[in-house]
Amino acid sequence: MSLILDFLVASAQLTHDLPVIAGHHNPHDWFSVRTGVLTKLGVAVGKVISSHHVLNEDARLDLVAQGVKRVFKVPNGVATQSYTPREKKDAFKILYVGTLEERKGVNLLPFAVAKLKRTIKEFELIVVGEGELEHVVRQMSENGYVKWLGFVNETNKRELYSTSHVFLAPSKRETFMLTGLEAMASGTPVVTFDIPGPREYVVNGYNGFLVRSLEEMVEKVNKLYSLWKSGSQEYWEMCKNARKTAERFDWAVIIPKLEHMFHTVVKA
Repeated sequence: MSLILDFLVASAQLTHDLPVIAGHHNPHDWFSVRTGVLTKLGVAVGKVISSHHVLNEDARLDLVAQGVKRVFKVPNGVATQSYTPREKKDAFKILYVGTLEERKGVNLLPFAVAKLKRTIKEFELIVVGEGELEHVVRQMSENGYVKWLGFVNETNKRELYSTSHVFLAPSKRETFMLTGLEAMASGTPVVTFDIPGPREYVVNGYNGFLVRSLEEMVEKVNKLYSLWKSGSQEYWEMCKNARKTAERFDWAVIIPKLEHMFHTVVKA
């Protein structure tokens, strides 16, 4: 939530004695900024608001450490029935889906492609999305190995999720990263940085990899390529595990948790 909106919400709660839940769903959330005047104001306002909703454990611990009393962690859900794992054929496909901006790590993609070209003879990085770094992706697509599709409708996006061999997410900040879970619902392993959000569902060597550097990210993509290329059962087990993981976040599982949060806040 924005600082101004939180002030308004806190005022409404104090004036009308209304139960309020503040949602912390933005990686730019001022509440997580630990320096400056906004932090002090934010913490003060946050303590007035009766309840808070976060999407990951890091955010929950952050709020608790700042003295906020009632924090509910309920992650995003995914409609797993809308995604179907498929056989992965043809050349090795790496998929990126997201806004084309620096926060999403799009500026790192050219370096990743350059490194991958040294070790994988045939691969294709498919980029889905629009944004301020379109020029970076457009230039990459002119040099081979990269296909930029821009905006893609949901039907075609689901097809890309299921036919790609790995979902690559070089994001620098996230609160959950639903695209990674959508890829897993399609039976596709995820390689992403070890940051809040993806930590909720990516398990090293089980359904993907959490990495600390671009070099390690490329290394894990190479590993998945080698497993797939050699026909290793380990790769297909990771695909199955990805789907199993997504099923734990199906809306049928998440909605009761949201209902519990709302009932608890209303009855308090």
